[in-house]
Amino acid sequence: MKAPLLTIFTLIFLTLFGSSIRAEIVDNGSYTTDTETELDWLDVSASVNKSYNYVSNQFGLGGQYEGFRYATAKEFNILISHYTGVKVTQTQVRQVIEVSAKADALMNMLGSTQKTAKRVRGLDIHKEYAGDKWARMLDSVMGITINGQSKSGYIYISYSLIAKTQDFGTRIWHYSNADINRYINRNKADPEVGSFLVRKTKFFRSNR
Repeated sequence: MKAPLLTIFTLIFLTLFGSSIRAEIVDNGSYTTDTETELDWLDVSASVNKSYNYVSNQFGLGGQYEGFRYATAKEFNILISHYTGVKVTQTQVRQVIEVSAKADALMNMLGSTQKTAKRVRGLDIHKEYAGDKWARMLDSVMGITINGQSKSGYIYISYSLIAKTQDFGTRIWHYSNADINRYINRNKADPEVGSFLVRKTKFFRSNR
């Protein structure tokens, strides 16, 4: 655990003086706390290569993810908003994260899920660009989120991610994308996908 006493004192201080201090995203080692929503986000790398059904069955007492639940796509966007300072409300739309936000730090907090740094977008590359660093996904944090529930109780799920890419040979940029409309096999694990899991942080008691 990274500086546990410092983390506790920081959270207590924010609780006492939160009315005059901007919300923070706090790295607690194995999880990240958003002091505005009072949610802990378990590192996505802790659930990588585990299916939706497996993770869902581990929320109960004694389970691997006891006390956690799936985050919604909306909550994912709110986390990005609080970290970057830019309000993100849309889903299924790529949101560019400005360099000043230092998205690499947030990705490190949440835990990379990408296994290779040489993934190339597209099935093939024209031979004249074969030697270039063309549209590479340099790093990513991809996880399952919930995007709705039917009247009968069926839960709809989707992917949300933060990505670091390199386009046109030199430009490196970051973006987030919530609620990616893509089929997910609930029983199949993906070696480069985890789950965005949250719980109410124990350091706060909501007054709402």
